[in-house]
Amino acid sequence: LPDHLDRPQAVLLDQSGKEPVFLLVYDQGLGKAKLVIEINTPIKKAKRTMNSMQSGRLVDITALKADIGNGASIIHGSL
Repeated sequence: LPDHLDRPQAVLLDQSGKEPVFLLVYDQGLGKAKLVIEINTPIKKAKRTMNSMQSGRLVDITALKADIGNGASIIHGSL
């Protein structure tokens, strides 16, 4: 797992919410789907942003690309 997390296809910074969130994007070989892992996600119970990693989910690449320029920017790699 650490080796896989070390090599994302792209790293995005999503600033559309109250707190910025890093999105690690991994190609899953499923055509349009990408695995996205959020880091520094605000945690409601903690009432603050913590250095945490939310479980990943598959995201359609078209939807992910639509976020670029709408609060998200690519800071490493490409989609």
